[in-house]
Amino acid sequence: MPDKIENTALNEWVFNTDTIREALHILMKHGIHVAAGSKLGKTIIFAKNHKHAEKIYEVFGKEYPNYPTDFCRVIDNKVSYAQSLIDEFSDPQKMPQIAVSVDMLDTGIDIKQR
Repeated sequence: MPDKIENTALNEWVFNTDTIREALHILMKHGIHVAAGSKLGKTIIFAKNHKHAEKIYEVFGKEYPNYPTDFCRVIDNKVSYAQSLIDEFSDPQKMPQIAVSVDMLDTGIDIKQR
């Protein structure tokens, strides 16, 4: 075991496709489900930066092509309609179910699950 791991090495290990894929599989299988267990509850994934958020969104689309394209969305300051996405995410009846956030939603968000 090394005494020190450089940021770049850690970032390459944590922020790669295989790690993202595994984290998404764990979320989809073991995340909190609502509607008698038939639907993943509203979930926020905190990304390192916009590029990482886009990669998570991309991997989700490849791993779960049977889900609607708006099931998982990037919500950050690079998205021009972020407030609309936050409003939709806040509504338990609307998509997205998964918000991939960068420096937004950090304080959390209250959503009544139905």
